[in-house]
Amino acid sequence: MEIQNSLKKETTERLAYLFFMDQHYYSKEYLQAVREELQDRNYNFNNLNEHLYIRYFMEDLYVGWRKEAKRMFAELSANGWTYQQPIYYKYSWGSFTMKGFHTDAHELLHSILNKYLNIYGETCSSCGSKKQVSGSLEEPLCRKCELKILKKRRIKNINKFGFTYYRNKFQHVLWTEIKRIEFVVTDDHSFGITLSKLTEKEELEKEYDEHDTISFHSDSCNFFKLVTKIPKELLTEHQYREIHNICNHFEKCMVCHRKSVFDDQCLICRNKISFIESPSSKSLERFKTKAGILAHRQKDFKRILKVLPAYKYSYETDSFFKSK
Repeated sequence: MEIQNSLKKETTERLAYLFFMDQHYYSKEYLQAVREELQDRNYNFNNLNEHLYIRYFMEDLYVGWRKEAKRMFAELSANGWTYQQPIYYKYSWGSFTMKGFHTDAHELLHSILNKYLNIYGETCSSCGSKKQVSGSLEEPLCRKCELKILKKRRIKNINKFGFTYYRNKFQHVLWTEIKRIEFVVTDDHSFGITLSKLTEKEELEKEYDEHDTISFHSDSCNFFKLVTKIPKELLTEHQYREIHNICNHFEKCMVCHRKSVFDDQCLICRNKISFIESPSSKSLERFKTKAGILAHRQKDFKRILKVLPAYKYSYETDSFFKSK
């Protein structure tokens, strides 16, 4: 009954997509419930054709890949493929894969899939450009689109009253809206914070709404500036001490010259300072002196700034690490 009630909230188009495209990912019971709901809506199960299958498939892709997907299906069709040979594709751990077909298919069709899988990995998932694309099948981006995303993800307008962040659109949050805070520290120099607009009781009683919680990771630009601006009354005594001990613990990095070293690890250039100050015999053999090792790391970081927009943007923009 619970499944049937949830399905009634879905559009007919969405149910048809689940029935035709996701048959291999749901239980027989769930798919039977989908079928029954479609039958109740007098849905024509003969609707699926090659055109509709391709449209459903492309809706699952990043927008920037859809032009190449049209070419892929044209090539597949020209070599005997039909929609009755559904493609085995999915996003696994965020990365897109095409592992073949759910039915028998000629070896040539498999080679076409592999060819386009490589093409997708070299194509910007946002705009379709093939210039200066970095990343993987998880979300390859050209530098221009990556910079746009980085600018959106930056936490800004941070002050004693609140802050602005991006989720589908820019939203300004007042500290007075926040009821509960969770601050997390892991062993790999990573930090996270979740701001909740609900008390624990309200969270149990209220229907889920993604806008009730706001989460940031320490790789978010201006993360540490944000946590230092949280009003003391919103934090437990332990949280307040922990946050301020961490934020007062940063030291200047000898490689990137930002105040971004926490417990030997630079959060900007990712260098371990002890590897430079107390180098291994192998490093000394290669670079002769500590100064030689440092010069190599500095040169390497300058190279990284030229090829990785995320590093450059954080280096140039995060105001917390620029502090003296």
